[in-house]
Amino acid sequence: MQINLLIFYFVLPITTFVLSILIAVNDYWGRCKWLSAVIFGIMYTLAEYATFKLANTFAFGSFNLPNLTLWLIGAIISLAGLGIGTLVRILLRKKRMRCTNP
Repeated sequence: MQINLLIFYFVLPITTFVLSILIAVNDYWGRCKWLSAVIFGIMYTLAEYATFKLANTFAFGSFNLPNLTLWLIGAIISLAGLGIGTLVRILLRKKRMRCTNP
């Protein structure tokens, strides 16, 4: 149980953040990269639902709905990574332009 909590509360948010930075720095998907925040939010919600809530549903026979506030948390983590990655991409572009145009 402790490893599940470690993965869910530390590894998954860090992975979401790092992948969002990489998506923004490399400018994958152009303007549609901002939709990845929605995808990461859904992933964060489903990760919790598919492990803890679904196990509880099977064990006790009670139906539990997914916690939609986790979508917001996953989207915020992803948006922070996308924002930082976009800032890094802009700074790198300016630095390259300064080096090529003395």
